[in-house]
Amino acid sequence: MGFRQSSISHTGMWWAIRRYNLFRNSLLRANSQRRSTELSLSSFPRGVMPGRWIAENSIIAHEIVHDMERRHGGESFMGIKCDMSKAYDRLEWNFVRKVLHAFGFHEKFCAMIMECITTVSFQVLLNGGLTKMFRPERGLRQGDPLSPYLFIMCSEVLSRMVCEKERSGLITGYKCSSNGPSVSHLMYADDTIFFVRASIEEATTLKEVMDTYCLWSGQQINVGKSKVFFSKNCNVNTGICISDWLGFDLMNGDETFLGNPLFVSGNKSKDFEYVVDKVKSRLDGWKAKLLSQAARTVLIKNVASAIPIYTMSVFLLPKNISNSLDALVRRFWWTGSVDGGKFLALLNWDKICKTKVLGGLGIRKFRDMNLCLIAKLGWMIAKDHSALWIRVITSKYSFESFFWCDMPPRGASTGVRGIWKTRQFILSHSAWILGHDSNIDLWKWNWVCSDGVVMGPKDFNPRVCSHLSLGDLKRNNGNGWDRELIARVFL
Repeated sequence: MGFRQSSISHTGMWWAIRRYNLFRNSLLRANSQRRSTELSLSSFPRGVMPGRWIAENSIIAHEIVHDMERRHGGESFMGIKCDMSKAYDRLEWNFVRKVLHAFGFHEKFCAMIMECITTVSFQVLLNGGLTKMFRPERGLRQGDPLSPYLFIMCSEVLSRMVCEKERSGLITGYKCSSNGPSVSHLMYADDTIFFVRASIEEATTLKEVMDTYCLWSGQQINVGKSKVFFSKNCNVNTGICISDWLGFDLMNGDETFLGNPLFVSGNKSKDFEYVVDKVKSRLDGWKAKLLSQAARTVLIKNVASAIPIYTMSVFLLPKNISNSLDALVRRFWWTGSVDGGKFLALLNWDKICKTKVLGGLGIRKFRDMNLCLIAKLGWMIAKDHSALWIRVITSKYSFESFFWCDMPPRGASTGVRGIWKTRQFILSHSAWILGHDSNIDLWKWNWVCSDGVVMGPKDFNPRVCSHLSLGDLKRNNGNGWDRELIARVFL
């Protein structure tokens, strides 16, 4: 902390500390009044903002890359994964001040914000001793509650510069279908990926935008971590030319974006093996043999089970990966180790995984967690089409009708196939609310009567025509219900 000192002799310093902490806490309590900040930012997903989800970027990137891999004919496109070097540490304070003014914040408020970020001092532990206090001249402190919001507002400048070039026709965003939304960039903190037409002209325009933004903000592109990827229909020589011009290497098959794989091959077990490795390394790092089973239960439920949740929120993992995760946790709970051969299990693992009400310990199986997390995506698609990631998927697969069909579309991505597999679960645990012109298939879907009773296929007479919609139960003139038909249909 900038104001913290081991011994404070001046009374005014105490008041400075108190004012700073009071001001920062007041900002944190303003979470319920952040609509003005949200409305001023663009619609592209940002994981730090409320109502925006980091997994949205992973889903959109995966769908676009999957479509680029299968693209034949027409215009060729490229994806540029751009990484900023020391993004928080390089941000110029003068740039932050100008961004705050540009967003319309009051001068006094801007001055208070700048006081919070410019009155920082540090000490470095060198050779066992602390150096003298020194003050930086740029950068935001990572871990400070203010920093993510300030960084997002600064990166909004880059987003608007790209959008302006797209509106001018100098950059062409990627569309998964002719009527789909155009996606030119996805951003989260210092990770950014651009999708533009594969041409020297658009590569030059994008490079000019990045250079201008870096000049203004003090940011610097990490050339070693930045990569470029081209669609399948792109000419090889064109791709090499653009890659050399940008100075970025070509992406390989194991490239990730925000922690999730961009490319999923036919061998899904190999693609998601890293999830098992992450859980294993975490379990292996604990001195669990010195812990009781109760302590190991707490570690499993609160730490180990949470490690793969982010990936499981985007992809339905292969069953053998889920089984491997369960096997790791099971061995760790019984023996305190993840290595070794056979071990004695005194109780069936299914019984241990039951809820505490049913006599178990409440340890969740990874397959069950994965299905529930993916079912959440399916439910979001079924009830809402406003989010950008949903519009990308619905335009690519005509998802409004496909999600209720019996078969997934041919050539669907791994993510979409996982979402479709939760369809039956969603159908059996949900019901339609009737509207004025409802044409709900009575033999497939549940629906709610006016008195709140849920009706389903089990409530109908099988001797009546099987292809019967709710609209067929109305009179021919549309006034009221056909009571004779209703009497024959319902058991």
